[in-house]
Amino acid sequence: PVLLLLLPVTVIFILPVLLLLLPVTVIFLLPVLLLRLLIVTVIFILPVLLLLLPVTVIFLLPVLLLRLLIVTVIFLLPVLLLRLLIVTVIFLLPVLLLRLLIVTVIFILPVLLLPVTVIFILP
Repeated sequence: PVLLLLLPVTVIFILPVLLLLLPVTVIFLLPVLLLRLLIVTVIFILPVLLLLLPVTVIFLLPVLLLRLLIVTVIFLLPVLLLRLLIVTVIFLLPVLLLRLLIVTVIFILPVLLLPVTVIFILP
């Protein structure tokens, strides 16, 4: 009950004062607080992070690289191999087979048929 009685007093008298103080806070206090935060960050937190850098490089980097390797081998490699197989079968295989056929018909077949021609057809 007492708190409920204080509510109108708070809303009518204290809240406007706080709202009037808001620009002062934003203009004067906020830059000071941000500067303090920056100084604390640079002086205390940054050296700790720099000290953690070797730990990161020595322990975390190999783990991350291993993960990348595993993901590549397990997920990407099969997809890439499948693509390669599809490209080979659809585009390269017909061309290679056509070449083989042309080479066979033009160069190898006459050489194979020559003895037959000489022995059976010429006499």
